[in-house]
Amino acid sequence: MNEDTTILPFRQSETILDPLTELAREGARRMLAEALKAEADAFVASFAEEQLEDGRQRIVR
Repeated sequence: MNEDTTILPFRQSETILDPLTELAREGARRMLAEALKAEADAFVASFAEEQLEDGRQRIVR
């Protein structure tokens, strides 16, 4: 076996200091937040006709 092997430490994903990677992560976070907001809005809208006995909407955000 060859004893001249160099082992390099593997950096964890949390330690990446690449500005492009950080930009992509931030964009993904924003897209996910917008998708969740849109899904919540659609859910509330699907129950817009539902009302309680006192006339208030059953589902509100």
